[in-house]
Amino acid sequence: MAVLAADVYVQHGANARFMTLKAVGADIFYKGAIVVYDLSTGYMQVPAGGSADVFAGIVAEQTTTTAQGNEVLVQTEGEALIVYNSVLQADEGDLLFRDISANSDNPGDLLSAADAATADVAIGRIFRIESLTLGGWVRLHDNSAVATGA
Repeated sequence: MAVLAADVYVQHGANARFMTLKAVGADIFYKGAIVVYDLSTGYMQVPAGGSADVFAGIVAEQTTTTAQGNEVLVQTEGEALIVYNSVLQADEGDLLFRDISANSDNPGDLLSAADAATADVAIGRIFRIESLTLGGWVRLHDNSAVATGA
């Protein structure tokens, strides 16, 4: 898949927690985008690659930022229904990973544990597969678990 050029649908669960996070600079943050903390600046951004970028959450509403420190509403915790790469019923109970080599904010580029490569970073645990086309319910967390390879 490719980085987002439009909003994508992500359903938020009843236990979702939303916070405004400060952006690293001018950008368009599309609804449904995966965002990370840039550990060198402490600000939130779309993935730029590298295992140093820790998962921050999922953008809740499209926002255009014009400068560093502008705020973006992000789901940081709770459950989200996400359509990701190669959904399988067998994924239920597994971690869901951000493919750091993809450098993508697109949730479609997320990987189940079976497809994750060494150093990919977990964003949460898949606790229910809704369907192969609707994706899976994921309990988001800020645990920085790293894949050891498929």
